[in-house]
Amino acid sequence: MKRFYKIVSINEDNGKYAVMLDGKVIKTPFMNILTLPNLKLAEEIKSEWEAQKDELDIKSMPITNIAYTWQDKILPKKSEIIKAISEYLKTELICYVSPDGELYKQQIAKWQPIADIFEKDTSIKLNFTKTISSAVQTCEDLEKFTQLLENLPAPHLTAMQITISLLGSAVVSYEFAKGNITIEQAFDAAMLEEIFQSKKWGLDPAIENKHKSIKNELANIDKFLKLVK
Repeated sequence: MKRFYKIVSINEDNGKYAVMLDGKVIKTPFMNILTLPNLKLAEEIKSEWEAQKDELDIKSMPITNIAYTWQDKILPKKSEIIKAISEYLKTELICYVSPDGELYKQQIAKWQPIADIFEKDTSIKLNFTKTISSAVQTCEDLEKFTQLLENLPAPHLTAMQITISLLGSAVVSYEFAKGNITIEQAFDAAMLEEIFQSKKWGLDPAIENKHKSIKNELANIDKFLKLVK
């Protein structure tokens, strides 16, 4: 799509902000008005639209895209999103450890600190297992986690939903969205086995590109979370 506007501006109304293109408010792909909670976020989205050349490149506007996800997919379908995220805890990635050996040692070293943070944060003690035959968390834990997600602010739930699609871990995504672990901690925990195998057998170019993409997306999510504070 060609760039169809010249001037990008910001409009404030009762403490809410909207980015305007030639005086017309930006709408999401689902035709919702893109309403923003603060000036910092509005200014970042404004800068993304100002930076566009003759051809619009939506992939080069990550904060805009996250805001679209927030308003089009999270707000109208919050209950469905929470249910889907909660399901991940049943078979939580960081609860399945190798039987023994060096990989097991690395898993405990990377995963136990995050499990401890999660327990302190939620009062849910994760159950580790060396088999993959069954769910690892109790029904009570799943109910408690669902309630915690209900109380999570919508921008953070948005960040968590995107992160979990990248990393496959409810625990890592939850603590990352809350700002309790870093990008590096989140990535290293979720990609631990791939990193381990790459060091052992050599890094596959496809895996390397995948890892770069995930790190870039995590950086964008982290930036979004800082902007909505």
